[in-house]
This record gives sequence, structure tokens and C-alpha cells, in this order.
Amino acid sequence: MSDPSISDLCVLIVDDNDHMRRLLRSILESLGIKNIRDAENGMVALNDSRVNLPDVIITDMMMSPVDGLEFSRMLRDDPTHPATHVPVMMITGFAEKHHV
Repeated sequence: MSDPSISDLCVLIVDDNDHMRRLLRSILESLGIKNIRDAENGMVALNDSRVNLPDVIITDMMMSPVDGLEFSRMLRDDPTHPATHVPVMMITGFAEKHHV
């Protein structure tokens, strides 16, 4: 059995901005990650991550109808969800301290 590598990761990108999803996908692909899925909001991501279990989730903080914070809460609070313990990375375009 070979050692796992970054190319083996499955990443789920959650962002309501198509341009940001494509930009994040390009960055991840340049790092060698091949298995990348995306969702345009938190509800779609909750459903997708049930069927296609990711290794990492990257989500925008400000989205609608379900933002990244609510998505993370819903994911963590559902003990039956298979991605309950998957690491979630939150991104935001806001630089103000109270947002971060």
C-alpha cells in the first residue's frame, strides 16, 4: 500500500460566486488535487457531502440562502451526517477584525 498524497484528496468547494469556485479549483488543481467537487450554497453542499464524502471542505463565509457559518453548524450538529468530522476551512473576502 502506498502512502497517501495530496492528489488523493477529495475537496468540496462551497461558494455562491462561480468565479471564486473556479479560482479555488484552479489553485487546488495546480497543487495536484484532482478530485474536486463544488456547490453553490450550504444546502447543496450538505446534500453533496452525504453522497460524496470529501476529505476537506472549503466554504465561503457569506453566502445565501445558507452561509458558511450556518452550513458548518448544520454539518457539525447532525450526528448522522457522514461528513460531521471532515475539516472545514472558512474563507472570506472581509478583512475587518470583527468578521475574521
